[in-house]
Amino acid sequence: MTAFFNRCRAAWKRVLLWIYVLIGRCWLPVFVLGAELYALGYLPQAREVLFGLFEPFVYSRSPDFQAPSQKLPLLLFSVVGVVLALAVWYAARLLCTIDKRHVIGPRMATEQERRAQVRAVIWVPRWLGTVSLVVCVATLLTAGISPGGHSKFSPIIFSICPLAIAMFAQVLDARARRIGIWVFPIPVGCILLLEVWLEWSGVEITGAELGVVALLLCLLPAAFHLFLIRRRDILRAMFRSTPVSAPEAPRELGDVQGVVGALGATSVGLIFVLAWWPHTIEATPDIIPLFLSACLMTGLLGSMYFSRLVRWTPGIGWSALLALALVLMLAREPLGSERLRVASPSGTIIVTGHSATHDRDILVNSHGGGLRAAYFTASVMTRLDEFSCGQFGERLKTLSGASGGSLGVATYLMLHQRHELKHAWNGCVPGRFQKTVAASQAQVDAVLLDDFLSPVLANLLSTDLLPAVSPHRGQALLDGWQRAWVNAMGREGTNFASPLPDLAGVSRKSNEVERPLTLRDGPVVLLNATVVETGQRFTFSTDGGDVCGEIPSIGEAVLHSARFPLVSPPGACTTAAGQIELVDGGYNDNSGAAALAERGGIPQGAIWLDVDGNPPDGECADTAENREWSAPSTLFAARRAHALEAESMMRREVLRAGGKAVEVTFSLDKTFASTIPNVKDRCSFVRKMRSAPLGWYIARGTAWDMQSSILDAAVGVCNKMPGLCG
Repeated sequence: MTAFFNRCRAAWKRVLLWIYVLIGRCWLPVFVLGAELYALGYLPQAREVLFGLFEPFVYSRSPDFQAPSQKLPLLLFSVVGVVLALAVWYAARLLCTIDKRHVIGPRMATEQERRAQVRAVIWVPRWLGTVSLVVCVATLLTAGISPGGHSKFSPIIFSICPLAIAMFAQVLDARARRIGIWVFPIPVGCILLLEVWLEWSGVEITGAELGVVALLLCLLPAAFHLFLIRRRDILRAMFRSTPVSAPEAPRELGDVQGVVGALGATSVGLIFVLAWWPHTIEATPDIIPLFLSACLMTGLLGSMYFSRLVRWTPGIGWSALLALALVLMLAREPLGSERLRVASPSGTIIVTGHSATHDRDILVNSHGGGLRAAYFTASVMTRLDEFSCGQFGERLKTLSGASGGSLGVATYLMLHQRHELKHAWNGCVPGRFQKTVAASQAQVDAVLLDDFLSPVLANLLSTDLLPAVSPHRGQALLDGWQRAWVNAMGREGTNFASPLPDLAGVSRKSNEVERPLTLRDGPVVLLNATVVETGQRFTFSTDGGDVCGEIPSIGEAVLHSARFPLVSPPGACTTAAGQIELVDGGYNDNSGAAALAERGGIPQGAIWLDVDGNPPDGECADTAENREWSAPSTLFAARRAHALEAESMMRREVLRAGGKAVEVTFSLDKTFASTIPNVKDRCSFVRKMRSAPLGWYIARGTAWDMQSSILDAAVGVCNKMPGLCG
């Protein structure tokens, strides 16, 4: 019995030793691991971006879906994940061995206890690095192939497979030391050859390519773990040299500070490159691991020097904390002063368009909600144009938008003008199927289904962290909108760099238009922001509105309306009373209906379209127990309450004028009500579908899932407006 208790006590001491090494010495890599898991696994926008990496494989067999064929982003994310894993391993290894400091004290005097110390110093850093790569793989698999990707435990469940394979690799390497180095390179090479064959052969095997990619990702942490175990043998075989120091050997700070500084500088440099390099691929998922790697290396170097200063200089720790508190107290958030001005394209500015055949009796407000709301608004209104042969756009009187809704309104109006200039509806008969519907939707996709988040996040985590430097992420977002438009539509005609009044119908002459047409006064467009100092609404209008210096461009007005917190900095605006700060219009009214109601001038018999591209609070709404944090939930609930109040005010004004109120909502549960009658089953199915969160990125698969709701919303408007669609 005594021997049993002695064994239990020895085992417990070994467990405490591993816990001490893990938390007491490797606290910084463990903290980075937690940040990595949260950032990649539980931020909704990160899940959406990771899902976009899997699109070439998930939708490759759908004939109606134009999936991106570029698979380089997935490879780059895997490489960056390996870089972060190496940083975690190297940081943990140094923290266990630097400055000849031993992990355990003199009480661990027996040989067995010292061997336990050596094993802990060796294996804890290795497993931390491997687990870091497992987190990258698990979150990627969760977002890419999990139907229930929004479960809290999905990343943990998907980490079991790569973690188990890594453990098996370690056991196999220990059992078969001679062949262990070739255990995984050979099967990984065979699987890569299979992937290349599937890519180039054109053989359609259901799920085969997706399964191959998932298998490769699961094997990646095991291959990395084997590399950490056998790296000395690999280096000896490659360079015919043997490393001098043993893995548990103590090191001096001066021996490693150059390596740590170089690794940190490289990670920071790559983020700056992503911030300033022309946007070509989806780099958002790469920025997060790179930023964590840079923070880890910088924090490692700083902690090692700071620990020395604390020992040598009494009071230096408290002095540093007081200095940091003083900086935070005196710091002021810098304002954005973005500009989008381009040279006028060839051709004269003329007034062009249709002749007036209908009274303008349609009022539209578009809710905020990031790129999802913008895509829903532009898509529904473009469908209505196609169904009515352009009559919908001719009947528009006033449009009001807030946040992402402003981007959707602006995109639709610019596309509408382009169709008018090209006589796209000549010979069109309302009510009949138009062959141009798919082409019009493809134009919306080309403009809005772009990665606007990568340059914003890269600037947020690089240049915008520098003190006393004007923020660049707002300009990056503005340039991204203009770049997407120019790449899809060219520079001719109205674009985001055009003056705001151009949305009312003034357009630049196209080389394809031989004769100018007469255009009556266009619709009034209201883009709403919020004043920081007062909380009041600030409205940019095509017919005047609030004055903010010179006439802004369309993109500048949309950006002021869509300055969502953290993603975009507050904007500087100079008025007659002085400079004010502008933020997202959703703070004051996320629906845009308040500006519409207060403007007045509602014609008799007007039709009011309340366009909301956010998931409804209907029968499939999330329950209260699913909300984790009360403060953000309360803020969003207050925003919804303000929007409902504005909608009620607008509804009263419309009904007073004898008009009709039509709700245009993004409702997946209503769309599938006919095919899935059971409410529980339908809500379960809807929650498993891709629905983009707030932000400036939407995967094409998410947009594809929204098409049924977009069509349902457009058909619903046609049914409630007799004569519009034939």
